[in-house]
Amino acid sequence: MVKLFVHGILRGGGYPAKLYNYERFMRGFSTIKKKEGCITTGELLVLTKEELDQFDIVEGVVHDYYHRFMIRCVTDEDGVVHDAWVYQQVVDK
Repeated sequence: MVKLFVHGILRGGGYPAKLYNYERFMRGFSTIKKKEGCITTGELLVLTKEELDQFDIVEGVVHDYYHRFMIRCVTDEDGVVHDAWVYQQVVDK
């Protein structure tokens, strides 16, 4: 199983979570960028590798619309830190 932190239209059915030191904003679509002191609310999804591959298709990873990288997020309910993937628009790398 793999973990994915989502913060935009991909939300729904995950565990409420926070991503620290990233700011969420809209540039046509939801994206994030590193910014000290900011908190991005979202959800932590637990997926199969195949499901994550499908998210890559939806997010246009192969076309360089978004890229996926590892972050650490914290689930609201228990305060546990999780290593998880997150998507970011390529222009914000």
